Amino acid sequence: MTRCISCGMPLNDDTRGTEASGMPSDTYCSACYAKGAFTLPDGPIEAVMARSIAAIIAQGVPPLAAKKLTERIAELPRWT
Repeated sequence: MTRCISCGMPLNDDTRGTEASGMPSDTYCSACYAKGAFTLPDGPIEAVMARSIAAIIAQGVPPLAAKKLTERIAELPRWT
């Protein structure tokens, strides 16, 4: 499964971000990337992590588990 290289979200037709041309991104999700630009262009990574945790909790995952799921964001290509 392909994942966003900024936050780790699984990528599919519904979650892909868009390039400036309007084409779907092969590397970023819609939460991180839209119209060819990052939605949080200057980071910080902590903001991306907080947004990811909130989105996971909204799906019914307990907060501690959501935090655990986001621990490796800093290792993703956008941040390394």
